[in-house]
Amino acid sequence: MNAIRPISFLTRLQETILSSSWQSVVWSINGFLILMTIIFYHLPNNRQGMTKLLALFSLQFEKNLATYWEGWCLLLVSVLAFERFVASDKERTHERQSWIGLSILSAGLSLDELGSIHERSRFLFSSWGLSGRMHGWIPLAVPALLILIFTLQRMRHFSHRRYFWLVLAAFATFGLVAFFEYIEALVKWPRWFKGMRFGMEEGTELVAIFLLLCVVHSPKDSSGKTKSIMDLIPRLETLTRLKPTIVVLTLVGFIPLGILTVGTLVVTENRGIPAMWLPFMLLNLACIGAWIRAKTEVTHRKHFQIAGLLALFFSLDQIIVFQRVVDMSLLRGTIENLMFPCMAAVCMSIPTLRTRSNITLLVALLALGIFLIPSSDLFPRLVIPLQSLGVFYLFVSPPVGISDVGPRR
Repeated sequence: MNAIRPISFLTRLQETILSSSWQSVVWSINGFLILMTIIFYHLPNNRQGMTKLLALFSLQFEKNLATYWEGWCLLLVSVLAFERFVASDKERTHERQSWIGLSILSAGLSLDELGSIHERSRFLFSSWGLSGRMHGWIPLAVPALLILIFTLQRMRHFSHRRYFWLVLAAFATFGLVAFFEYIEALVKWPRWFKGMRFGMEEGTELVAIFLLLCVVHSPKDSSGKTKSIMDLIPRLETLTRLKPTIVVLTLVGFIPLGILTVGTLVVTENRGIPAMWLPFMLLNLACIGAWIRAKTEVTHRKHFQIAGLLALFFSLDQIIVFQRVVDMSLLRGTIENLMFPCMAAVCMSIPTLRTRSNITLLVALLALGIFLIPSSDLFPRLVIPLQSLGVFYLFVSPPVGISDVGPRR
């Protein structure tokens, strides 16, 4: 009997998941993470054996699978909101403005989830006299609130008020999470209830994210057919239209985020790492691009599938740093140094990507790897985003004649 090939097995598993209702998939994962959060609090504190592995699934901690899931969902909301912006009638300016507003808000929330930006706020704005826990949030909360008000005001003009009420409910729910964080330091919780409290707080955040997913997913067709997880996958055309914005965002943001990360490592040692968000975002979008091209470029399907899996693996490593399972205090591992050489090799194995311009780009970015050798905290934070941008650029730039403009399955 022939052994099951890993790629074939993963392909069948992928097809099974993608054909399922997206609501059931999302809440299966959400429910598991909430349960693990409640259980983990009551486990021994020695972090030995299986306890270290279970910590990856607790929403109580940063830089693990649970945080990755929340940040990924918010990133997906941002991309799908941009897709709705692209699909909107240019004459309906209120629709286009509302989708852009929601896209910006969701991207900011994803960055905050994975980079712990608001936890750093009291250090960022201490020179402004805003060093308190709540006062430090003001410079971040005010712009976000203004964008939210503008987005909701624009959505009031939609023919279907469903969008307005869902967005309002989602951000009201996020407000409950902020309230939980505020009273966390004011109330002395019984030990037996703390696990449940963590589960309630993080579960509330997951509810808010789910409501945002309900806003941006494709409307039901006339048959009323249950929408599958396929309806949460952006089109390659969307990623292509988004590419200039992503390039500018990376080039403008990689230095400030790198400096912010290195400058606040001491005061936020157990928090997320801001500089990791750009590679996380870029590699995930590259993974989506590779998956779509595996569907359109059938001749090289397996190569694109392998490329997508590698991009997903290295995006996970940006947040988790798999070696942290062994060393919980580790802030940066060595696996990410292999990211670009591996991704460049798989890209060059695909004939449609072996163009002169792509080869020149890969060689130039590969040369930047020399800056990963010194034991510096800052250089890797600057090099990895640029290399991830190169990977993203290759996979969302389809060759002439290949596009993804047809209807979704």
